Amino acid sequence: MDLVAPVYARARNPLIPLSKNPVPPLPSAVSSSAMGADTSGEDLGHFLRLKDADQRFSCATSCHLAQWRLTYRIQIMPQISEKRPIGILAVDDHPLLREGLASAIAGALDMKLLGEATSGREAVERFRQLRPDVTLMDLRMEEMGGLQAITAIRTEFPGARIIVLTTYEGDAQALSALKAGAAGYLLKSALRKDLLDTIRAVHAGQRRIPPAIAAEIAEHLADDALSEREIEILRRVAAGKSNKLIAFELQIAENTVKAHMRSILPKLEASDRTHAVTIALKRGILDLT
Repeated sequence: MDLVAPVYARARNPLIPLSKNPVPPLPSAVSSSAMGADTSGEDLGHFLRLKDADQRFSCATSCHLAQWRLTYRIQIMPQISEKRPIGILAVDDHPLLREGLASAIAGALDMKLLGEATSGREAVERFRQLRPDVTLMDLRMEEMGGLQAITAIRTEFPGARIIVLTTYEGDAQALSALKAGAAGYLLKSALRKDLLDTIRAVHAGQRRIPPAIAAEIAEHLADDALSEREIEILRRVAAGKSNKLIAFELQIAENTVKAHMRSILPKLEASDRTHAVTIALKRGILDLT
């Protein structure tokens, strides 16, 4: 904002009101002889009102006023503090993916990669050390999976903001991650396009879920969930085991296995056991890795 122009205009036209903020007195460097004896000790606003705007400045006076105005602006200019970049922890057991994340983050001026982890267990330790603003978490890792790591981190740090990175579009897996405390869910196939915006949104306190996955979650929200026992039986079915072998391994009756399968099929809207396995894999209910 120009601090002199409003007063200058007022000197040329008395009908223009002066600014509500008074203009401070000129520094002593501007002598009374340069402005005229009758203006000694007067403030700049009063001086400009009394003198004709086209005749009041000598070269020296103009220079002094310019210096005064610049000094005044610097003194009143608000201090602009640089915004701290978003600190990020990247958790994935694939080196190439971590390199890609690091490269993308390095290209964003408002972000900084604080560290990396290759397992869920290491992610919990690194989170304690680094206290990142946002954590990028893979779900399928050795030692401790992403869901367990999210639960552990959120239990100790309830305010932790975590984005799940996955190659699977299953609604059941996404819902499990959100229930564990994840604030975002991002497919690895969309990292190039959506990674940075998702990080910024989650850091700002928003939730981010791909529309297709959100629609799947909504579609199956009212479905009866499979019990832990049913999932265990279905996992063995997916491995190609017979009802008799499943009963032997779980130490239950074969008829009990059959009863569980009869319960599983309508819950998944499947026509047979093979179809049930296919649906469970697609939705992320089963993980065979």
